Amino acid sequence: MIKTLKKIDGSIINIDTRLTLRALKRAQDENLLDKDFLSKILMLSINMQSESEAASKLMKDDKTMYNLVYLSYVNANKNDNMSIDEFFDCVDIDLTELITVYTQALNSIIDNKSTKLAKNFEKVTPNKKTNGKKKKHRH
Repeated sequence: MIKTLKKIDGSIINIDTRLTLRALKRAQDENLLDKDFLSKILMLSINMQSESEAASKLMKDDKTMYNLVYLSYVNANKNDNMSIDEFFDCVDIDLTELITVYTQALNSIIDNKSTKLAKNFEKVTPNKKTNGKKKKHRH
């Protein structure tokens, strides 16, 4: 698991690919992620057999790939944030590292052991039978 990236000047920068739903929502608000990104992740996590299959489906969008790597930096450095342009200007990242960090970030979002995204969404989504109404209990 990659937890640091090397800067061009040789120093090390921390990253944290364990992205929370709050961090993803903030990224959507800042236009770093498409508005339907969470919906795509949710549908993939419900429908896919494996996390790597879901990650490979989402790898078609290179902007999202770069932005998730940047979000991993922001997630680890809450008090010392560079802009996305500054980040990529000073970080010495190759394609293999880029894809690895991206995949780690996606897996942290999809992983049912840590975020339980799909199951939590299913719990709060009204089912068709009740149409969002609470069931009345009779004694």
